[in-house]
Amino acid sequence: MNTLGQFAAAALAVVCVACSPRTSETAPKEATAHVHQTAAQEGQDHACCSTHEAADTAMSEASVYQLGTIWTDMNGKNINLTDLRGKVRVVAMIFTNCAYVCPRITTDMRDIESKIDVSTRNNVGFVLFSIDPERDTPQALASYAKKMELDPSRWLLLRNDESSVRELAAVLGVKYKKETNGDYSHSILITVLNREGEIVHRQEGLGQDPGQTLATLNALVAAQ
Repeated sequence: MNTLGQFAAAALAVVCVACSPRTSETAPKEATAHVHQTAAQEGQDHACCSTHEAADTAMSEASVYQLGTIWTDMNGKNINLTDLRGKVRVVAMIFTNCAYVCPRITTDMRDIESKIDVSTRNNVGFVLFSIDPERDTPQALASYAKKMELDPSRWLLLRNDESSVRELAAVLGVKYKKETNGDYSHSILITVLNREGEIVHRQEGLGQDPGQTLATLNALVAAQ
């Protein structure tokens, strides 16, 4: 099995729970629920994306970007996963209609952003991939970014069709399913990708100590 296949298989070990408000005692750190949204489109660069500085070199076989799928951002612009190459990324999968867990994941990512060394911060990009292709329109993504006060110079929110979402989720190790009420249950993972799009670190659960994540990011940027 190749490296991407191993990461996809790892998703089977992650626990999922329903997405609804709950106390820290009742919300397991290993997993939590979230919603999906749809809309597939074609690629285009974004301010947060790489300027293809690494485009002239062969891509790693372990790179998430090997998928080459085209996503749409909160401004309606098309972005190929390969456009994200060339910059260290912190990524997660969420849905914007989620009332509890997804905002918590986003808050944890903002906590990481605020605690990165100042010299590192502008060299790290943050990406939220929607798992709700039916509801997460570019407008919904933009509203969520505004509500969560996400800096557009560092953050990307992306959407795609169901097939592409499932493919990416498998590679990132995110397990999810649609509930009868239209929401989604899925694992809670914040993943660090190096400049090539290889998975180098995972932070599992809500409200975790980001120390190891911060150390990983600082080391990756220092090595650039």
